[in-house]
Parts: sequence; C-alpha cells; structure tokens
Amino acid sequence: METLQTKIQLIVDGKIDPSFPITYRIVLEEGLDACKTFRGKTDVCVKVVIQPQG
Repeated sequence: METLQTKIQLIVDGKIDPSFPITYRIVLEEGLDACKTFRGKTDVCVKVVIQPQG
C-alpha cells in the first residue's frame, strides 16, 4: 500500500496530476451555493476548490 509520502512524491515528480477531478473553482462567498449543488446533485460535481478571494 502506498503511503501519503509516496503519493506526494509522485505529484512532485509530475507523475500524477491531482487537478483532474476538480470540477469547480469558487470564491468563499459562493460556498453555500456550491454546497447546495453538491448535495442536490444538480450538476456533476466531483471536487471543489474554494479560494478565500476572487
């Protein structure tokens, strides 16, 4: 079983792209609407990155 450190090293080495499952990038103010989308399954939502400011 791979450890977290091994997976981090694969990312650093460019062998794994961790960004592919990101389906949304939002600012914090949009967080509530994003939660509704995710919970309500109104759109394909895999992973959301929430940024503090736009």
